[in-house]
Amino acid sequence: MSAGAAGVSLPELVFGLGLIGLLCTMALPSIESLAHQGRAAAGVRHLGAELEAVRWMALAGGRSHGLLFERSEGGWGWQRVVDGNGNGIRRAEIRSGVDRRLGGVRRLSREVPGARLGFPGPGPYPRVPPSRGSLGNPDDPVRFGGSDLVSFSPRGSGTSGSLYVTSERGALYALVLHGRTARQRVRRYAEGSGRWMP
Repeated sequence: MSAGAAGVSLPELVFGLGLIGLLCTMALPSIESLAHQGRAAAGVRHLGAELEAVRWMALAGGRSHGLLFERSEGGWGWQRVVDGNGNGIRRAEIRSGVDRRLGGVRRLSREVPGARLGFPGPGPYPRVPPSRGSLGNPDDPVRFGGSDLVSFSPRGSGTSGSLYVTSERGALYALVLHGRTARQRVRRYAEGSGRWMP
């Protein structure tokens, strides 16, 4: 080997690999946190697409369509529902069969693994701006007034309210539906500052 040839000694190689390993270990929690943020964000986008699909069903079909959210042993799930008599969707009429359920119960955790309807802990959590105060009961991630039913009229307007989605490690997102315009907004809860971010 000539005097000008470059090379790395074994101690230098071991030191370099150790440094790379240390940096990877330090970055792992950040990467894991980003992955959980991504799962919760994907879950909230999935629900937004579901709301938009039901709204288009109402516009195209000329009758109210909606989503009925219910809690069971497996967690929160939803079913699509359709108005059966032209007076809008009502829980009593869903129970009696006048307003029909379409398809089976769907769960976010099945459709977007690692995401679910809910909150990561007991809270308290602030309300999504411009509302003020705290959300109260962290057991209810479906907030459409006093109901767990969101519906859209044949004109496209819907029920105002919010859905809260979390991941296995505590990321939290809110999907806010503005009923009159059916506009959706997504907010991310920043635990460090205790605020909802756009």
